[in-house]
Amino acid sequence: MFFKKKYLGIDIGTTTIKSVVLSFSNNQPKLEAYGILENYAHLERINEAIQTSNFRLVEKTTAKYLVDLLKQSNIKMKEAIFSIPCFVACTHVLEMPPLSKKDLERAVYYQAKQYVPMPLSEVSLDWQIIYADNSKTKVLLVAIPKEFINRYLAIAKIANIRISKMELECLASARSLIGNEKGIVSIVDIGGRSTTITVFENGVLQAIKTTDIAGGDLTQVISTGLNIIPVRAEEIKRLYGLNPPVGQEEVMKLMLPLLGAIEQEMQREYDLFFKKTNKKIEKIYLTGGIANLPGITKYMSNDFKVPVFEGNPFELGIIKYDKKLEPVAKDIGSSLSVACGLIMK
Repeated sequence: MFFKKKYLGIDIGTTTIKSVVLSFSNNQPKLEAYGILENYAHLERINEAIQTSNFRLVEKTTAKYLVDLLKQSNIKMKEAIFSIPCFVACTHVLEMPPLSKKDLERAVYYQAKQYVPMPLSEVSLDWQIIYADNSKTKVLLVAIPKEFINRYLAIAKIANIRISKMELECLASARSLIGNEKGIVSIVDIGGRSTTITVFENGVLQAIKTTDIAGGDLTQVISTGLNIIPVRAEEIKRLYGLNPPVGQEEVMKLMLPLLGAIEQEMQREYDLFFKKTNKKIEKIYLTGGIANLPGITKYMSNDFKVPVFEGNPFELGIIKYDKKLEPVAKDIGSSLSVACGLIMK
């Protein structure tokens, strides 16, 4: 009997944990199972986030969340690929002349000392060539604090899961959204506590930036502005977004300054990319919890004058799924793009 090979991807965000199981047949991925756990406690108490940009991550609590999620999703696999949040990593695209492999290693290590704001003994250093021709070589440098990696290993051990690989969120989401697509594409991941802006050319990472303005801030301004509890503000934000009914326009007005701040960070990154390459962004994919905010793709498309899409691998036809999931596929896709991309490698 033929059994399809299945793989598990786990994406631990600042306020959510996502799990996905994909199977493969003739290299075509299919969704077999998924789970999404949202931690609303952080809306009332900021320290209750699953993890934050200062590396706070409580191993036992997070492991319990993960075990509960896998149990409720009926996922019994014990080996997984984990995502690494971009805000914990120091990343930089280095441009160098063509060098031998040995000389390139030395050059990357020397450059790392300049760009990594921590002693190299305290980080796990990795790099890969992302572009090379006769005149130049581009290298993606990634440095991740060993403390963070050790915490992930501790979580996995408590949850009785073996981590087979780890990968940056932005690289995973690009795999599930861009694939072999050509051109200049930006992926903007607006999560609960941070927003990551990336630029890809022909599927290759060219630029990355992380900012602290994110979805949680939108919830807080609605909560304060309408004098309601944060949990209710989160519900209203998701319900109305930028398409409020008559009489509820205040919700949109409260969010616009912060959305404008996120757009300013995006434009700054795009301008810098244009200055370096003389190339403009051709398309934008939004992912994360804000990606399916009503009206946000149209709003940003009008501002940037380029097509803006919700980054949903199911809607894009990249990943197959059972027809019974049709009603929820549109809602879950942008949240699962990272977990799916982890497996598609």
